[in-house]
Order: sequence, then structure tokens, then C-alpha cells
Amino acid sequence: MTAKKYIMTFILGVFVSVSCAQDSTAFFTFTAQDIAANNITNLEEALQLTPFFYQLKSSDITLNTVGNLPANSIIVYKDNFPLMMDQNVGYNLKAIPMWDIERMELFTSTLSVGIKNSGYLIIHLRTFKGPHSPISASAQVVNNSASDVHTSFSLGLTNRVHTGQIAVNRSFTSALFALENERSTLIHPAERYDLNLKYSYKILRSLTLDVASNHSMLTLKKKGSILEGTSRVRDQTTQFSSHNINGRLSTALSRYHTLSLSGLISRMSNDITIWDKDLSTGKQNKYNDAAGIYSSGFDYGYMQLLLKSAGKKLNYNLGIELSNTIDNHFSTINAIATQYADYSLFGLFEYQFRNTFKLEGGVKTLNNNLTKPKAMPMAKLTLAPTNDVQLSACFQRSTSYPQFSQWFYPSNLTNTYQNNILLEPTDLSTLHLNLLIKKDMITINSGLLYNRNNKLPRNELSTKWQNESETSGSATYISMKYKGDFWMLQPTAVIHGTNEVKDTTGLNFFQPELTILGNLTVPKTGLTCYTLVRLIGRKTSSELKNSTILLKEYDAMNNVNAGLNYAFPSQVLQLGFGVINVLNSTLVNRTNYTLTKTDIIEGNSFDFINSRPRSFYFKLTYTLK
Repeated sequence: MTAKKYIMTFILGVFVSVSCAQDSTAFFTFTAQDIAANNITNLEEALQLTPFFYQLKSSDITLNTVGNLPANSIIVYKDNFPLMMDQNVGYNLKAIPMWDIERMELFTSTLSVGIKNSGYLIIHLRTFKGPHSPISASAQVVNNSASDVHTSFSLGLTNRVHTGQIAVNRSFTSALFALENERSTLIHPAERYDLNLKYSYKILRSLTLDVASNHSMLTLKKKGSILEGTSRVRDQTTQFSSHNINGRLSTALSRYHTLSLSGLISRMSNDITIWDKDLSTGKQNKYNDAAGIYSSGFDYGYMQLLLKSAGKKLNYNLGIELSNTIDNHFSTINAIATQYADYSLFGLFEYQFRNTFKLEGGVKTLNNNLTKPKAMPMAKLTLAPTNDVQLSACFQRSTSYPQFSQWFYPSNLTNTYQNNILLEPTDLSTLHLNLLIKKDMITINSGLLYNRNNKLPRNELSTKWQNESETSGSATYISMKYKGDFWMLQPTAVIHGTNEVKDTTGLNFFQPELTILGNLTVPKTGLTCYTLVRLIGRKTSSELKNSTILLKEYDAMNNVNAGLNYAFPSQVLQLGFGVINVLNSTLVNRTNYTLTKTDIIEGNSFDFINSRPRSFYFKLTYTLK
């Protein structure tokens, strides 16, 4: 075996080993060009345009759901490190940047060695690779008609043994005011600073060390209305910061076996301050009587040892994961330490017979210092009757932890609910049936994705949270991707079915959505046109509150973006122009109903924010290779 072939086999083996046994084809992908054309700067903006996800904003609170599941029940990886694993830790999606992402991939219920929140959808964020030339640099400036400004700069150096990269970014998003000439804001101005460092060291031909460090600091400033009869206002400042360092040591043990050791240390904080300000004098003081508003912060540590076999008929993934999560803002509350640790063992085996049959299966065991051990099985059968057609059926179970406010201390640090360390993690069971057809320029991906979530926390008529609620949901989908030499068109249709109070009623609600992603490159001109159309039908959700069934009905909404990019022949300079929210669809109305035994009683209604008003952006990118 030549050195070149050996290195290629090693690289392929390491990539597969750390990608959690994903299929080679993602269900949906945002490339760096798509991200730029839609002026996406953070993960929250990306999920607004991603199939399966539903997003609305109310003041500084963003509602993210996936059918009947909250979006933070979905695992998110960045360069194969868990970026968002536990729903108990509150993540601000605005603080997860997208300017350094080469592509975002969405996978539908693929077998994964990840333990938590990995049974329904998996999102992979993959950053730009290191430089190939001895020195490379890139700079970008984006400005739009809403007064947003985004700037970034990166510098990379390499001598093929050592590769390093540093990148900085500053993003400012302007406010959306409640009314014209009104001081209060619906969407608050946000300013984020990012610093990313990457280093790779090829110690030996088959041994590589990769280290990265990511830092983000986000500031949100909420302006309040003038208090009636005074010149005073109450403003709110939120300082969110996220810092992590991760590393991976990978080696090829043999031609078909690779071993990797991965580690991550992360700290996040969300500091909220209320200011009592006198507009006539400009003086302000901290306002301490802010019930239900408190700061938070968490430390997270993670380590994984993974042995991967690839290249034979019988392959496997074997490993162990260790993690620890602690509240660093409130070390003890009511004499209960606000932290937990867990370790898990996993084994995923694969048997492939020629190119027509593949059987995958395994089990993940989770041991937590607060709860009983869990065993989570998974299995997948894939059949390929022809070279163009693939059928698969997949079942797996995963879990997610309760929120810290439900587990360790009273909700919002009040006496509303008592802490309850006996509260168990929830269980998520997923069944996925899929048909994949790939022929020439056409790819068709269709299937049914069903989930059942039980042991959900509920505080109905109780002072403690109890594991007694159930939900179920389904997604029937079809995605068709047409790709030519100079164009790509991908329409994706999904029909969601949800029953969010399955343990109480048999009410099922359905919601359609359509997403169309496309681009066209004009040959020999350097000009590329991009478009994204997202249409979401009327949505109804349900919940049980004080022994009463409440229904919430949201009107239909849409998001339409369009962009152009021109690359000069040298590829050093690029110009971009686009329109965000072409149809100026800004508000979505929600009407509340109360369901009784004999009638549906209409209640109040108010507007949510679908998107900021229509805006135009201009982008300038300079790249030195």
C-alpha cells in the first residue's frame, strides 16, 4: 500500500469515525454561498429558513419548535463536537455564529453514537478547512438598509505540518421598534463579537492533533416605554457569552481501524440587568425588583474515546462518553448542589452484504449520578434493490434532561415550584421510514418520521414537576433535488402532525410547509443568482394548564429571500447584493381558544414577529490565497 493511499484511507477513516456513522447524504444543506446570499449571521436566523423548523419571535423571546418538540431537544454539532446537547441549559441561538460555517447539514433520524437528543434530527455545522497555501487571508463587509453591519477577517498559515488559523467577527443587528416614534423595542439591537482559533499538527503520518477555541460575546439592549406621568424608563441589558476549547487526537491503528480521543470544555453565562433610568438627567441605577428575571451560567465538560472499524463487511463503533454540567452562577440552592455528571458506553455494529443489504444495530447505556441507568437500543435496515433506489427503516431511543429550574431549584428562583432531583430525564422514541432515489441529476428523498416523547415534566396541580406528560408527532416529507452543471433546485414539502397532550386528549393537528432553495450560475460571467422561498401553513398547538385544554392558532406565514453574487475572474474579489423578506411579511397573528366539553371559546389574540421588515444588503468579500 503506497503512502498516498495509506494517508487517504486514514483521513477517510477518521472522518467517518467522528461523524457518528452518518449517511453520506444530508437531507438538507446550507452551503457557505447560501448562508451569505440569505444574510444569515447566527443559528437562529438559519433555523428560520430550515425545513422542519418553526420560528416566531415575541420581544426578546424566540419560539423554536420542530413539530411537537422544542428546537433545543435537537442535538447540534460543530466540527463533530456537541454544541447543543442538553435542553436543560438555556442557549441563545443568536450567540452561535454562522459566518465561519462552510456548510450546515440537516440529517433525519440517522443512527448516532451521540447519547442525548440524537434520535430525531441532527444538525452538523462544519467550519472552513485550514489553508492549503502557506498564507491566506479573507475579509468581508456586509451592510444593509436596516443599518445592520457585519464584518469579519481571517488569517491562515501552514507549512503542511503545522496549520493555524485566526478569525474575528463583529455583527450588529439594529432594533425593530414597537411603533413609529415609540421608544420601546420589539426586537432589541444586538451586537456580537467572535474570536475563533484553530490549530492542526500532523505529529506523524497517521497521527494528527486538532485544537480549536471559539468565543462569542453577545449584547442585547431592550428599551422600555416611558413610565406614564414620569420621565423614567426601565431598560434591560443582556450580556451573553460563550467560550469553549476543544481538541481531538486521531490515529490509524491499522488499515481498517482508527482511534480518536476528543475533549471539550465550555463555559456560558447570561447576565441580565434592569436599569431604572431618568431621561431628563441621563442618570441610571440598577433596578432590583425584577421578579422572574435572573442571570444564569453553566460550565460543561465532555470527553469521548471512540474506536472505529471501517472497510470490511462487519464494522463497528465502540466507545465511551463522559460529561459534566454545573451551574456556575448558583453553586448551591436549598443545600442542593446544582450539577450532575454522567458517563455512557455505546456500541454500534454494521453488517453489509454486497451493495444490496445493510443491517445496523447497537445500544447506548447512560449512567447519571442523579437518575437510574438507561439502555437505549437502535436498529436500522437498509435495502438497495437497484443502484438507484434505497429503502430504509430505522428505530432508536434517546433522552434529554429536565431544565435546571425544574431539577435543582425553584422556577425563576421563586417559591412557585419546589426543586425535585427525583425528576427523571425524558424519553424520545423515533421511527423513520425512508425512500431515497438517486439517478443522474435528480435526487428524491421521501419518508415518514414519527416520534413519541414521554415522561415529560409537568406541574399540573402540583408544587413539584412530575414525569407524567406525553406527546407524539409525525412528519411526512418529500424533497426533490435537481442539479445541473450551472444550476440547482431543491423543493422540500413537509406535513407535520402533532398531539402535544397525548396523555389527556386525542387531538391531532396538521401543518404544511414548503421550502424551495435554488441557485443559477450564468456561464462565463461569474454571476450567480440565489433564491429561497419558505411557505408555512396555519399551525395549531395545544397544552394542558390548570386542568384546562388551551389551543393556540397561528396564521400562515412566509419568508422569501433573493440574492446575487458576482465573482471577478481572479476570484479575489466578490460582490453581493440581495433582498431579505421580499414580501415584507413581518407579523403573524395568534388566537387563543379554551376547549370545554361542549364548545371552543375564543380568547385574546396578539401578534408575533415572523421576520424583520424588508431590507436590502450589500456584501464585499476579499480573499487572498
